[in-house]
Amino acid sequence: MKATDFGKDFLWGFATSAAQIEGAWDQDGRQPSIWDTFARKKKLNGKHRDHPSIACDHVNRYQDDVRIMHDLGVNSYRYSISWSRVLEYDSRGFSFKINQSGMDFYRKLSDELQKKGIRPFVTLYHWDLPQILQERGGWTNRDIIPLFREYVSAVTDHLSPTVKDWMVLNEPIMFTLLGYGIGMHAPGKKGVKNLLKSMHHANLAQAMAAADIKKKSPQSRIGTSNAIIDIQPFREDHKGDILSADRYRALFSRAFVEPYLGMGYPTEKFPMLQKIEKYFREGDDWNIQFHFDFWGVNHYSRNRIKTNRWFPYVKGRILTPPSGTETTQMGWEVYPEGLYNILKWMSSYRGVKNIMITENGAAMEDVPEEGRVHDPRRIEYYKAYLSSALKAKKEGVPLTGYFSWSFLDNFEWAEGYRPRFGMVHVDYPSGERIPKDSALWYRDFIAGK
Repeated sequence: MKATDFGKDFLWGFATSAAQIEGAWDQDGRQPSIWDTFARKKKLNGKHRDHPSIACDHVNRYQDDVRIMHDLGVNSYRYSISWSRVLEYDSRGFSFKINQSGMDFYRKLSDELQKKGIRPFVTLYHWDLPQILQERGGWTNRDIIPLFREYVSAVTDHLSPTVKDWMVLNEPIMFTLLGYGIGMHAPGKKGVKNLLKSMHHANLAQAMAAADIKKKSPQSRIGTSNAIIDIQPFREDHKGDILSADRYRALFSRAFVEPYLGMGYPTEKFPMLQKIEKYFREGDDWNIQFHFDFWGVNHYSRNRIKTNRWFPYVKGRILTPPSGTETTQMGWEVYPEGLYNILKWMSSYRGVKNIMITENGAAMEDVPEEGRVHDPRRIEYYKAYLSSALKAKKEGVPLTGYFSWSFLDNFEWAEGYRPRFGMVHVDYPSGERIPKDSALWYRDFIAGK
């Protein structure tokens, strides 16, 4: 397998998010986000009080980070905007002004990338809602839709001269389910009502904001980025396991694909989603539709589902990985066939014409040794998953890009700083960066060595 097998115009990049690497949480007028608040209230990473206030200090080190990316040979970089860094709200969250220093940071970042021949892909929302807007209900309050559209308009107006590729939301199933459904992530809310409201509002806000960008900037390329897990019934011949897997698939994947394609929510496989209709208003059926220029898939592993009537609504539980299988630091099974499966599934939709792998990678227990970080398991992970991606591409999947998660070790949400996903090691006390062996392998792979 060679990089050229994917095509001469294929995009090879890294991915990160603002809350996970930027730090500078109160610098130059930035206001708190829900993750600043949540991390201070919770004990993240066990006994340690991990929080994203410094993270990788990317805001103050971005030029060095872009230089490292350039040295590693990537031609694209996916990063996100911190909503709290670019807009300053009043004490009630009803009016805002542009935080010019925040906007200037992202403009300088995009300019620096382009100087180095690296194409910027900007994610407009990667989970870090301004805390002041959460105090108004966050994604459960329908007012979030116009607020989000205002934010997107402000960012795209300032960055459109240099940025042409946009991803509107990152993994809406994760920030709605984990943040508003079961309370594991910021803002820590729970309940089916909160989940369904936030799901519909996120889908609607994404479609309407995407349409706004396209109207103002028709040449822009607009996509989304969904977490797509390969969901399989534990027993392929067991009706209960099959039905439970169908329900999981409807909630985790289909509910964030099919509404945009004019198919509505997948209530036939998961009747509980019928309850979302009470949050519809006139015009939502039309406004939720949008033709994305590309679809991003974030994929790491598979989930095997076994029927269990004690689990509400889904009537099934996610099993632990099979005994003896390889797992990552997150406890996720290494299962490269899953990437092939979900790429084939996504490409089966008639409205999906362009797919990018916008996140894929593995957390491993890396230890620096004499200025090097040897991570052979991560290298084998990437080789196996890229082989599955190439198999899908050769079978007709319109795959056009691959973004490794992640460029840097970073703040891994509720897991804190313990998991290390990066191809570049970060020594958090000093901020020192050390490209791991996997980064050097990625460089050589892209270069065709």
